Formats: sequence, structure tokens, C-alpha cells
Amino acid sequence: MLAIWVVYPTVYTIFRSLFDRAGSNFVWFDNYKTLFTTPILRDAIVRNLEWVAIVPALVTALGLIYAVLTSGLKVLISLPLAALLTSRLRLHLLVSHPDRSAGLAFVGFSVRTWAPVTLATSVIVAGTVANQVIHEGIPLLAFKFQLLGLVVFLIVLYTAPLLVFYPCLVRAWRAAVMEYGTLADRVGHEFERRWFVGAARFPEDPLQTEAFSATTDLYQIVANVYQMRFVPLDVPSVLFLVLVTLLPFIPLLLLAVPLDVVLKSLADFMV
Repeated sequence: MLAIWVVYPTVYTIFRSLFDRAGSNFVWFDNYKTLFTTPILRDAIVRNLEWVAIVPALVTALGLIYAVLTSGLKVLISLPLAALLTSRLRLHLLVSHPDRSAGLAFVGFSVRTWAPVTLATSVIVAGTVANQVIHEGIPLLAFKFQLLGLVVFLIVLYTAPLLVFYPCLVRAWRAAVMEYGTLADRVGHEFERRWFVGAARFPEDPLQTEAFSATTDLYQIVANVYQMRFVPLDVPSVLFLVLVTLLPFIPLLLLAVPLDVVLKSLADFMV
């Protein structure tokens, strides 16, 4: 099929191009000579070559940029949906987990992966602010509310999807508080009855028994339950995003405030 529909028409077209307009006289390469020596035809060929070289490359570049932007947008849109579907699963939540998030702290760590997008967004805003500060003479402090709004907006944008875990974490916490609280209460009463109530105070050497260490370990586990977070988000991740957001504004601050003033303020703060 390839030979019939592609190879044969190509070879036959090249062969027919070696004849004159009537198709009866074999003129060799005279047609090609006329094609490349006639100004109008030569100009048309050059313009077509330019079109073929520039337009596909430009369209491909724009398509790649659009693909990158839309892929990030798709992730931003699909993240809340993925988090919502995950929160609806029958999760085996371990409320006493040391991560204080019932074993879901790793989900909160995903917030840090938005740092490149946060930095890019902040760079765009910082560039706009720098243009107005440098060329229009607007004080940097005039943008303090816009900067605060940017930080709040980005933090809420990237952390709000984690709120879908709030209902299931609250349910698990309420059940665990009852169970672990009852266990701790029973163990605590037994511990006090054995060591402090009645005539047999300190029936054995406290340094030689395992009761104290076992009770301490139990209370530490119960403390993890009571201190569990209802949203799997840690403070360092939030502070990291805040730092990334403010990072592009540091050079702008150095432009607006003399360096000696900054150093003097730092020295006064350290003293």
C-alpha cells in the first residue's frame, strides 16, 4: 500500500517534471532552472521555506508552554479531588501514631512540593512591585497588605485540600480518646492503689520495678492521642511556603532600604 499510494506517485511526479508543459518533449532540468531563476517563483519558494521553518517551531514552543501551564493547573484542580477520594476510603488510622496525625503526616509533606510554583508566582508579583518602587517611586511599605494577601492566598490555596481529612480524623480521635482515656484512667488508679494507698506503701523498690517505665510509656502514647492534629499539616511545611513566598522580595527590600540600615537593625536585634 505504501508503494502504491506514496512511492509510485512521488517517482512519477519527479519523472513528469522533466518534460515540457505539453508533456511530449523531454527537456531534462529546464523546468527546475526556470523555477529557481524566475524572481517571483524564487521569492515564493523562500517564503514557503521560512514559513515551514518558523511557524511549526513557534507553534510547538507555544504548545509546550501551554502544556506545562495546563499540567500544573490540572494538578492543582485534581489534588483536592484526589484528597477527597482518599479521605472517603476506609483508612486504618492510628491515632496514637507519633506523627500526631494518625499516620497521615506524609500527606501534609506534599505541601512542600508546591515550592517551585509558589516561587514562580512570587517572582512575578515581586517584579511588578519592583517596577513601581523603582520607576514610580512608590514606597515599599505601601504594598504590605498586598504582600500579606499574597502569602495568605498561596498558603490557603495549597493547604486547603488537606481539610477534607478533618471529618475522618475527628471521628477517629473521638473514639480513641474514649478508649485510651479509659485505659489510662484504669492503669493510673491501679498504679496509685499499688504504690500509695493502704498500709503497704512502696511494697518494693521503685528502682527495681518496671511499673514506672510501663506507666510512663502508656501515658506518652495517650498524650499522642490527645495532641493529635485534626488536619495532617505541620507548622514547618507552612513556614517553608511562607519563606519561599517572601524570598523574591528580599532583593527588593535591599533596594528600598540601605544596606547599612539593615546591618544596623540586625546588630541591634542580636544585641
